[in-house]
Amino acid sequence: MSTTTATGMPLGLGRGLTSEPVLSDSDQRSAWIALVATVAVLIGVYWNMLTLTKDFWDDPTYSHGWIIPFFALFLMWSQRKPLGGPISRDQENQNFLQIGVPLAAAVGCYFLGYYGLGWLAYAIAVIVALAIVFRFHQFSPIHATERWIGVGLIVASLLVRIYAASRDMHPVDRLSFLGALFGAFLLAGGFGVVKRMWASIAFFVFMFPLPSVVEQPLLLFLQKLAASASTTVLQVLGTMATRQGNKMIVEGIELEVAQACSGLRMLTIFGAMVIALVLLIERPWWDKLILLLSALPIALMTNIIRITVTALLFLAVRGTSWEEPLHEQIHDVAGYAMIFIAGGIMWMEYKVLSWVFVEERDDAAHAVGIMGRGATTPR
Repeated sequence: MSTTTATGMPLGLGRGLTSEPVLSDSDQRSAWIALVATVAVLIGVYWNMLTLTKDFWDDPTYSHGWIIPFFALFLMWSQRKPLGGPISRDQENQNFLQIGVPLAAAVGCYFLGYYGLGWLAYAIAVIVALAIVFRFHQFSPIHATERWIGVGLIVASLLVRIYAASRDMHPVDRLSFLGALFGAFLLAGGFGVVKRMWASIAFFVFMFPLPSVVEQPLLLFLQKLAASASTTVLQVLGTMATRQGNKMIVEGIELEVAQACSGLRMLTIFGAMVIALVLLIERPWWDKLILLLSALPIALMTNIIRITVTALLFLAVRGTSWEEPLHEQIHDVAGYAMIFIAGGIMWMEYKVLSWVFVEERDDAAHAVGIMGRGATTPR
């Protein structure tokens, strides 16, 4: 492979004045095609597994699965290496204009799949979106050994899939798909791309349901925790409330904390959102660790708030002529509000961390227009 710049200029004289080797236009196109084609083939090979996974997305607990592949691709876009080196905001906007039409087509196919009008259309949308993201990613020259390791990882993942399918080990089958994806990226872009994109590739795990051996005990635990904590909060607020297993009796109104209200869905969605946030923000590692560790208590606290507020609203409309019609609406609205409440709590936590720990700027680097990453000191 040649190591001229993408513009055909001698090494070191291309856009961005970088001395890092880059691929020629033809090699860049070949790497891009190799990645998109390999992922498309893998989707076809894993089609039955992915179709079974899609069926889980009809369950409210895993309905977020529809958006996970596109969110992972968005993370890849944010972590890509811009084609031709560092680019200005105007050039970035121009790239967005260039991808507007195919991106709109991908989004259209996504909605076709989401609304049940075509599972094939949804899969095509994912492949098109992947092609769009890496159309503007700069691949680097890699050694043939890296490609062969990628091929080996794909083959090993497929062998694991054959074994798992023969033993009905669905969780292992799903995880082998992630291994094959890593192999595809290694085959096309080597360790450089995998190092940059590993978290985004691993993010696809959130589209899979939890193994039943984990899901059922977790659901029961979360149900009891939500019912017990919500009853305690209501008692502290002066409301007569008792608990019988997963049921709450609030001043004569019987409320059951069903599996859908256990908080597992909120925990999964919010956990994925926080991980995405940590990947996107530029903050010290300890800030990111605090945000990650706080995701679990925030998700659980938000679910307790939801159940408590729902019970109080049920009491408020009791005895009115519109009591029954409002019950379902209150339940649904409270469920939709959870993500906004949790997001608001996380935003406040992020702002507090930003105030406590302030990143200093390197004055010498700032003088030449380059942002330095200085030390982070407490205010």
